[in-house]
Amino acid sequence: MHIQNDDQIQGDQTLDLVDLTEAERFVVRSIRKWLFGHRFEKQLIWDCMWRDFKISFGEEDGCKIVTSVSAIISTLLKNANRKIRFHQPCCPCLVLDEYFLVRFVAACQHKDWPQAHAAASSLISEDGIGDFLVAGSRLGKAMNRHALQLPKDRIDEFIFDNSRSYHVH
Repeated sequence: MHIQNDDQIQGDQTLDLVDLTEAERFVVRSIRKWLFGHRFEKQLIWDCMWRDFKISFGEEDGCKIVTSVSAIISTLLKNANRKIRFHQPCCPCLVLDEYFLVRFVAACQHKDWPQAHAAASSLISEDGIGDFLVAGSRLGKAMNRHALQLPKDRIDEFIFDNSRSYHVH
């Protein structure tokens, strides 16, 4: 998988992290941090995530959240069907691939399996969809137990299509 940090994306739509709910920002920031740790081989970042999530969600759910984020990223790394774009962890901007991941987790959290499958298909090959759905579902459940409810009304906001790379900036 080619992960690209693309801060110079052109587009006529804009969406920033401030436009998202707390739960949506949590998904984006968690995935960004994990990807950042992977890209730069920084175990310290993952250790910090684990400590933060353990403090915020308790040991059991903190572990489930970290494991789920890790499984989502691992599946992306093995099965991406195109370049997946993301921003640095602290960037206020949002790339549409990041938003697709949020919509994917939201669909899993709300058990909207057709939309979850469509979102997954826009990012990864068919070989990884089962693992992706399991990881998204586990993340959604753990978040739900801690009042991190992703909006259901935005699930079908996009028609997911993997024929080109989409982005919002």
